[in-house]
Amino acid sequence: METITGRIVATKHIKNTPVGNGRYLVAIVTQWGCGEIVETAPNASIAYGIDSRELRETPHTFELNKRRQITRARTV
Repeated sequence: METITGRIVATKHIKNTPVGNGRYLVAIVTQWGCGEIVETAPNASIAYGIDSRELRETPHTFELNKRRQITRARTV
């Protein structure tokens, strides 16, 4: 499983899943200043808290699935 450690700096709602859950494009900045843009996985619970202040202010480790989509976040 691949991970990215950093802070979320921007999000954009892109579409809903067929079930009606939101999906987002997420920009993450690592501790080295590198940026990554990834999507949230379909129907992943992380989408409900993706705009939270905690994810923007403190670094987290984001777990990615095989399609490089965020499935969950853990505090560093």
